[in-house]
Amino acid sequence: MSCISEFAKYLLLVFNFIISVCAITLIVFGIIYYMQENHGVNVFSDIGSVFSLGILAMCVGVIILFIAAFGCCGALHQNTCLLTIYASILIILFALQLAVGVLALVKIIDENDFFVFVRDILRELFDSEDTEDIKSFRSIQSQFECCGVNNYTDYDTPPYPSSCCGRTNCYLPYKIGCAEAFTNALSTYIQVIAYVAIGFAVIELIGAILSFLIRKENIRNKLRVSKRNISEDTLKIEETSI
Repeated sequence: MSCISEFAKYLLLVFNFIISVCAITLIVFGIIYYMQENHGVNVFSDIGSVFSLGILAMCVGVIILFIAAFGCCGALHQNTCLLTIYASILIILFALQLAVGVLALVKIIDENDFFVFVRDILRELFDSEDTEDIKSFRSIQSQFECCGVNNYTDYDTPPYPSSCCGRTNCYLPYKIGCAEAFTNALSTYIQVIAYVAIGFAVIELIGAILSFLIRKENIRNKLRVSKRNISEDTLKIEETSI
């Protein structure tokens, strides 16, 4: 095995370790974002369907952990088949994670549109007479220490709901509105998920290149061994005939 191939092998192991760390990070922030979704607002929901970026991030993270383990086995045992499958999967995941990152960034690239989008969803919860919707909005107020959609003036007169200030008789509510507080929090979580996804998508692409490099060198080594064996056999046959 050449020095370049040996170097690529250990570098691939290091990359797999980095990928594993990134995958765990993605899972953690996916869980955090999913918890925020469950507080009443999923900004990726559409009529008739629900898309959860948090769940997607967690699933991708778990898959990446298994793939990283798969790649380590291929690199350590220098198995051509494992390396080929590993590299192919990495290329597919590279495209998937790049799409996840771009999707997340597109959602918040226009801060004003994103704010209006979140505000409209919160307004529906605020104006709803459904018990669960009211409970969800009160939970948002407690979680993000905010009051009302735009601010506390959305309520007619004090006392305000206890979730607006953290105590029963609420006359001094939080000044910030929930649309602003929720948008700020979601923007942070989404940006982290997006940058992490794009970051280790690039790392995976490099990992795929290293896998193909090791695979190519392994094939060359096998061909060299095969040619040497053929040459030795031919030489023995010639010596025998003489």
